[in-house]
Amino acid sequence: MYKEPDDDNLYFSLREEIIENSLSFSRKITAFAMLEELSDLHAMFCYSQQELSNTKDDTLIIISHHIINKLREFVDDMGEYGVDDDSLAAFLNLTERFQSAIRNKSNSTQKVILNN
Repeated sequence: MYKEPDDDNLYFSLREEIIENSLSFSRKITAFAMLEELSDLHAMFCYSQQELSNTKDDTLIIISHHIINKLREFVDDMGEYGVDDDSLAAFLNLTERFQSAIRNKSNSTQKVILNN
């Protein structure tokens, strides 16, 4: 029987997915930057798995939006890296769902505190 994920499971699932996507897209940007000899761009998006995993939620959202904005700028040139309008829209949707999960988690925590 299918069971809807609770807010905590959804939050952790989305957090893991946003980290994986942020890492993947940042690597695509850095590969593109290296080939195009855009050293400033390369330096801006050099993230590690550990760094993203240890990042606070709000900062992770900022990083994701930063990646999305840069991908929008170069989307026409990054097709061979697997970046297109659809993958960009999916990443943006994921980021928005993660933001919503953060809000829901925060609201749930506040309710528990108020009820105790």
